[in-house]
Amino acid sequence: MRALGGAHIVAHGEAGQPVFRLNHEALVSHVLRASGLPDAAAHATMAAVLRQVHETLYRGRDVTNPYVARYAAAHAARADRLTALLQDAELLVRLDPERLVAQLDQPGAAASAEARLYRPIAEDLVRRSPGERAALLQAEALRQQPELRPWARSAAHLHWTDEWTTAERSAPERSLGLPFGDVLVVSASPDGGLYAAAERLWHWSSPGGPPDLVRGHVPAALGAATRRLTALAAPSHACGIAAVAADAERVLVWPRGGPGVVHALGWATPISAVAVGVAAGREILAATFGTHVAVWEWREGRLRHRGFWRSRVGEVFATAVTTVGGSPCLSRPICWRAAPPRTGCSPRAARASRPTSRSP
Repeated sequence: MRALGGAHIVAHGEAGQPVFRLNHEALVSHVLRASGLPDAAAHATMAAVLRQVHETLYRGRDVTNPYVARYAAAHAARADRLTALLQDAELLVRLDPERLVAQLDQPGAAASAEARLYRPIAEDLVRRSPGERAALLQAEALRQQPELRPWARSAAHLHWTDEWTTAERSAPERSLGLPFGDVLVVSASPDGGLYAAAERLWHWSSPGGPPDLVRGHVPAALGAATRRLTALAAPSHACGIAAVAADAERVLVWPRGGPGVVHALGWATPISAVAVGVAAGREILAATFGTHVAVWEWREGRLRHRGFWRSRVGEVFATAVTTVGGSPCLSRPICWRAAPPRTGCSPRAARASRPTSRSP
């Protein structure tokens, strides 16, 4: 091939193997025009070659050739033969799901039963083995299109047959984007909106509109890195506090009705979680760090520290403000650090307790 093509053919490394291509797309178009070969026919030939490579060398193996996995669907789509490729379930579960799903809107393929089954679960198939993909296809077929169960089972040798499922898929109703930055934590606000935080704190008052930047927060810096907000909470009912968040060194409190105002509490250790709410008529704020929970009460427009609670059995990673027996209490899941043979973390609903210092 190199002897005939000479400098017009270049080799690129891709997925651990050399791939030979003409050195410019314009040259590809010229060769096709000069030969009189329609574009669809050229892609049909390429799709047939790739399927033959899989059939001869990879059928029944865990993976197929990387070039086949990446480009077989694209060539089949441009040849208007994607529907036929979709019927080969054994090959289908060995193709790159992210590249395949991009071709499923092609005319002809979009209406196929296999495409309608594959598209909703394509994201779940990424970074899965062929056997795992076949199992997910079988479960989805049982739930959505039982007539496709034999097709799904032909994708891989499964040692069981799904007879029933209670699985329900809940697709996102909508996606919300930020003007800049990313999101680490979210919390619903009592007005029906949504808070999202990372470098900055944002608030959506309407799910259909753009978010508002919550003023007053200037991200703290550590060298060249910005300390991002890693904990966030909003009360379930309207009260004096609109939201509370924390980064690696501060607890930040935004009062309701005070735009641009933020109360910052300096801290000497990373905060793992925050909580805020009304309990027994009092507005309580809590922050967890290590084996401790710090508690404040919001009264007359400012925070009043009410003490600390210390866990005697492990670190505290979350907390909630609630009411038990008419008294404000903290409920917290804890992480056990037990001696062998039982190690690691196991969640446990702990009894609601008061802080060890003054009670709120």
